[in-house]
Amino acid sequence: MKLSIKWSVMPKTLRRQTIDNFELTINQLTDIAAAFERKTRQGLNEDGKQIKCIPTYIPSIKLPDNGDAWVIDLGGTHVRAAVISFKNGKPFFKRDLCKTAMPWERNTVLDRNIYLDTQSKALESLNFNKACPLGYCFSYPAQSTQDGDAVLLKWTKEIQVPGVVGKKVGSLLLTHIAWNYPNVNCSKVVVMNDTVASLIAGLLMPEVDAYIGLIVGTGTNMATFMDTHHIPKLKESAAPGLLPVNLESGNFFPPHLTKWDEMVDNATQDSGEQRFEKAVSGAYLGNIFKAVYPESDFNANTGAQGIAQLLNSSPKNDAYRLTAEQIYDRSAKLVAASLAGLIKLLNSKKAVKTVRIVAEGSLFWGTIKNENRYLSTAQSTLKQLLNESGLEHIHFEFQHIEDANLIGSAIAALA
Repeated sequence: MKLSIKWSVMPKTLRRQTIDNFELTINQLTDIAAAFERKTRQGLNEDGKQIKCIPTYIPSIKLPDNGDAWVIDLGGTHVRAAVISFKNGKPFFKRDLCKTAMPWERNTVLDRNIYLDTQSKALESLNFNKACPLGYCFSYPAQSTQDGDAVLLKWTKEIQVPGVVGKKVGSLLLTHIAWNYPNVNCSKVVVMNDTVASLIAGLLMPEVDAYIGLIVGTGTNMATFMDTHHIPKLKESAAPGLLPVNLESGNFFPPHLTKWDEMVDNATQDSGEQRFEKAVSGAYLGNIFKAVYPESDFNANTGAQGIAQLLNSSPKNDAYRLTAEQIYDRSAKLVAASLAGLIKLLNSKKAVKTVRIVAEGSLFWGTIKNENRYLSTAQSTLKQLLNESGLEHIHFEFQHIEDANLIGSAIAALA
């Protein structure tokens, strides 16, 4: 996809002021990290807060020695299905991965039967007749239930499928499969979102003190493991031990956003919600740029891909390019600030020296002129923020695990 951009002509002073609006100082980033930590504590204490901190009821998670699991990953644009087997604690694909486009569009209603059929057909295409559990990676805000299922709280990314909000998404899919696809034999379902699945996949690597699952692609979110006694809102409802907690951090409203962020938010159907996601994720970066330069012929719907192409092709000192760089880099810095806030919280619960961040998403691992600018910006900013907080002793690593969502879903299904 080639973009045609009419390069901007703007007075130097005005150009500098526009670009500087997206630059965050270390003090501002520290404010954002502190706000993220505070809002996360509130979410752990009480339901219905800005950062929801939804426990996912998959107790006693460990790597399975042996076993087979159906897995399905429902994300922003595609559904992926596979059968994953474990042998002596090592995962492998027993059936080739099936990847199918989801027939939904932003702000367009999709019939529920089509939504369920698309996923069911992906599983059926694997041609696997053995009864085994299903690990369902469902990447939308859902309240985990103690039977391993999850109730959809709301659609995000401007997706609309009537008759799903308020329902157990795993049971809804299994019922549809049982009635219409008898060759797909799922013995049970365990539902988690993509951040939790990535978090769990981190168990494949050597043990560390703390684990974080991070998604920065079309949308954004984080998850971590926490002891149940560090989740006050659970009270006595959960057995002692570690539980994955889905933060739903895309709904965080960070300080120091701009008037252009406000314009983008006001143009969405869920205005006032998902403010962090709208400042950070690939689906919205193009909208922010277009809000700054409405006169440009930049296509806002190209999102992070369009921003990356602009950075790869535009003149070095052009105002459009400089602004695009700031929008792109600000996303990485905001993610680093949220990670700093979460790491500080985890360290307050128990001493942390090592942290593994399993990061997924095309934006996070994307390249600009063959360099991973996003990763390096996030790394350097997070290191600086930890140093500012007196946590320079904490060693962190960003880890990419191939097919983390699917492998983590299989581990959860077999737990």
